[in-house]
Amino acid sequence: MPARLLLSLAALLMAAVPAAASLAGNANFVGTWDVNTGVDFTIATQSAGGACTGTSADTIFTMVACHVSGSDYTFTLRENGATYTSVNNGTISGDSLQGTFKDSNGTQESY
Repeated sequence: MPARLLLSLAALLMAAVPAAASLAGNANFVGTWDVNTGVDFTIATQSAGGACTGTSADTIFTMVACHVSGSDYTFTLRENGATYTSVNNGTISGDSLQGTFKDSNGTQESY
């Protein structure tokens, strides 16, 4: 087989690798997470470098500073037009999370 054809086939195979494989060793955080705190959230995107974007089920919050490193995640929910924040962090294990949030009122809760 000519070298050009082999290189073309290799490039085609690399393009066919699923997007999840491009997360560079980070756990996949994309999806809707139903947590026991009453405020579920959805992670819409996650880059290979770990940056992520998402939304809260409660639309008064905006998600910022979302990041995944290995199986660890962190993000902050900010109340729109107010000073309230909730810092969330924890561990992703398959299709479940084990984490905590600590808010600007001093409340801390595990989920």
